[in-house]
Amino acid sequence: MIWTATEVYDGVAARYENEAVLISEVANGAGFSARRHMDALAIGLWPSRGLYLHAIEIKVSRSDFRREIANPSKADDIAKYCDHMWIAAPKDVVPLDELPGNWGLYEVELKGKKLKAVIKRRAKPIDAKPLDRGFVVSIARRLVEQHSAAHILEGLTATARGEGYREGRAGAAEDLVRLRTDLAHTRSEHAGLRNALRGADAFQVGRIHQILRSLGGEMGSLNVLRVRAREIAKQADDLETITKALIKQGE
Repeated sequence: MIWTATEVYDGVAARYENEAVLISEVANGAGFSARRHMDALAIGLWPSRGLYLHAIEIKVSRSDFRREIANPSKADDIAKYCDHMWIAAPKDVVPLDELPGNWGLYEVELKGKKLKAVIKRRAKPIDAKPLDRGFVVSIARRLVEQHSAAHILEGLTATARGEGYREGRAGAAEDLVRLRTDLAHTRSEHAGLRNALRGADAFQVGRIHQILRSLGGEMGSLNVLRVRAREIAKQADDLETITKALIKQGE
């Protein structure tokens, strides 16, 4: 399965639902001071569950993750203000032994039609620094942008596209299995017909060709031919008679 960043984000959002607000693409500062972006920032809303800040980086491939850990200090421009740092990724993208020491891992998986983020390694607490005013402004801006009508419409469109993509992939997989089965049957039927034709004379080959063309122009599978043959009884009788004669000649 090929994952998108939107699907991984949706899995993380489902985990924080009713507990925190999840903000995407948060910069470490406002205006020209913004140098880094975090894929998502979760802000805890309830004292009973913790008024936390979680920094979350999304990775959808091994190469994407390798680039991140090649310079993990880049994440510190935002993670230093947070209580925990997480990586969110599909299965088999992030080995636990390659994670930086205090980072946690959310593994996003598809359960039926629902995306879910499962904790594979819990993040260790960070000694968070006081929030910079520019960082607070950046959070506020992204929160306003994210909840604007245009952004909500964009998010709904992306979600619908993702669901349609997943359903399309599942349907394509079923179609592929069906096509492979049909192809195997067709090859077997054609092989039997070729063996029968080895002993045929020109008149018999010509007659078979005429019957097959009158049934639709394509040889298709024998199951299709039988259905059509029931509807065109005389042609089916002719085809059966000739085929039995050819098989007998080959014995």
